[in-house]
Amino acid sequence: MSRAFVAQLGWELRKLCSRPRTYLAFAATFTFELVLSLLLRAPAVREVMTRELWKTHLRVDQVFSGLTSAVHLASESMAIIGALFLGLVTSDVVSKEIEDGTLRTLLCRPVGRGAVFVQKLTVCAAYTMALALFVGASALVLGLAFEGRGPLVIVSFSESILTALDFPHGLARYAIAIPMLGGSMLTVALMGFALSCFGLPPGAVIVVGGAVLIADHLVRIQPGFAAISPYTLTTRLMSWRQMFNREIPWPRLERNYGELLALDVVLIVTAWWTFRRRDLTR
Repeated sequence: MSRAFVAQLGWELRKLCSRPRTYLAFAATFTFELVLSLLLRAPAVREVMTRELWKTHLRVDQVFSGLTSAVHLASESMAIIGALFLGLVTSDVVSKEIEDGTLRTLLCRPVGRGAVFVQKLTVCAAYTMALALFVGASALVLGLAFEGRGPLVIVSFSESILTALDFPHGLARYAIAIPMLGGSMLTVALMGFALSCFGLPPGAVIVVGGAVLIADHLVRIQPGFAAISPYTLTTRLMSWRQMFNREIPWPRLERNYGELLALDVVLIVTAWWTFRRRDLTR
């Protein structure tokens, strides 16, 4: 890796850090987690949770610990708020710079499009992992603050997860699962990155990418599509939660993440093909 490439990559990271939108995702996800934490303490919500857990002969105070809360907070925050802001930030990396003329000015220097593409791709991946780690850490802090220590108990019949782990083992599983969450959300970031290479403005990237994810999620949760739901993208994006099974289904994880990796490769190749052929001189 040449010194010029590393220097340019550093400038790309500085540009990312200088944009206010970059920090909105962190503020929005933390606010969302805080609101959810407060709502989960509401008596009406606890009553519904107790009624649902009655089917498993468990009480809320037995299962809803800080770790259990952290898993739900991280999952909901990243799937809803995190996905929207990933689309916004990753689309800024290409389409906003084309609109502003920044990218045209950059290519006036002795630098190839391939190097610029790899640098911007690296920035998107780094931002995705940073956001996932922040969401995981903040969810854990809020969970422990509101619910305290206790066993990690996950009851999710739709995902075939019904398990209870003591605090040390649950915390170790959580520490492994959060980076896997970042790996899953990298696919969402690459969708936004690829769409921006086609010239869509940031707002359009969010609308198109959000529509795809929402439609996929609706298919997954509809009872009539139960035979199709295992093949949806959302099912693969939620694969990180399988780390909380008592017996980790490694073959399923390898298959799901292998398919996500294949989709990532397709998105990167498509983005490069478009980026290489775009006229950036105007």
